[in-house]
Amino acid sequence: MRRLLLENARRTHKNPRTRDASRRRIQKAVYLERTLYTAAEFFNLVWMDAVGILGSSLYGQLTPKAEPRTLKHL
Repeated sequence: MRRLLLENARRTHKNPRTRDASRRRIQKAVYLERTLYTAAEFFNLVWMDAVGILGSSLYGQLTPKAEPRTLKHL
């Protein structure tokens, strides 16, 4: 995961200062792996807040207000 994020930072940031800042955040982050053993575990995963990344219309569909945000409710 870290390698993919670093490659993406290299491609995304044209400004060396923002690229280096992004790379430092990626390097400092803690990455955990979790194996899902059942379909129930997978469908109980929760969508993260990503308003700045996803378009507002898509974000509203994935994480509706006052609705469960697990994958099983989509």
